[in-house]
Amino acid sequence: MARAAALATTWEGEFYRSCKVRYARSADLTSGAGSLRWGGRWSGPGVARVVYGSTTPEAAVAESLAGLRRAGIEPARAAPFVIAALRARFVALDLTAPEVLTALGLDAVELADDPWWLAQGRGVESLTQAVGRSAFEAGLGGLRVASRAVPGGVNLAVFVERLGTDGLLEGRGLDDA
Repeated sequence: MARAAALATTWEGEFYRSCKVRYARSADLTSGAGSLRWGGRWSGPGVARVVYGSTTPEAAVAESLAGLRRAGIEPARAAPFVIAALRARFVALDLTAPEVLTALGLDAVELADDPWWLAQGRGVESLTQAVGRSAFEAGLGGLRVASRAVPGGVNLAVFVERLGTDGLLEGRGLDDA
């Protein structure tokens, strides 16, 4: 993944998270503690603190709903949700860029269709988790990836421990309203 570091660029801007009200505090929104404990598409349990979000509020909600349905949870049982805005600056590997995927020998469809939750349930690292772990180990600040829930949507996976001195991750939670 050393080649990945050479392909990385700085990403800066606002992004959104959809979460339960009890997690809508700035410290929770930016901690990545849930992904460290439970894992996610781009990082297995115990690998890294990853803050997941989307570049639009609509994609953030769609991703949350997709995750609930995949887990067999009716959205009405999990509601209400809060859409929180965050701001970040980090060195990102842009996996939405065809030239980056080609340079790394990755396929967009294969990444999108990766059933990471099934592999994780068997105690096996999935393809997307391996890509995320490799980027994390290479010292990158995160990933810019295609949304699985929204065609054309873009998600971010921010590696909290890899933000570095030039990195930024801040949230505007209920405690900041």
